[in-house]
Amino acid sequence: MWPDSRGVLWRDVLRENARKEFEDARFESDPEIVTRLLIGGRDAVQSALDKLAEKQREQIDKERGGGDQRPVSEYAGTVGVDLAVPATPAGCMSMADVFKL
Repeated sequence: MWPDSRGVLWRDVLRENARKEFEDARFESDPEIVTRLLIGGRDAVQSALDKLAEKQREQIDKERGGGDQRPVSEYAGTVGVDLAVPATPAGCMSMADVFKL
């Protein structure tokens, strides 16, 4: 669980911002704007996932304490390798819950 500079958990910040953006765009009917919103949303989610994966790698590297071991990021061929945990026990929302927003 990572808090932001104000001490608010990032999951809560992201959830609030996603809800606000969804409500703001909910009744948009211009196809070009809808397409831009979809692409921007997809890019934002991918960026957030990439940053989360990097933070997890850094945390694991830190916990391993360095030494002769190579960091997880050198082993990982794709994002999430060696880092998979169920979302709910890890304190995160499941993908099903994310899409219910």
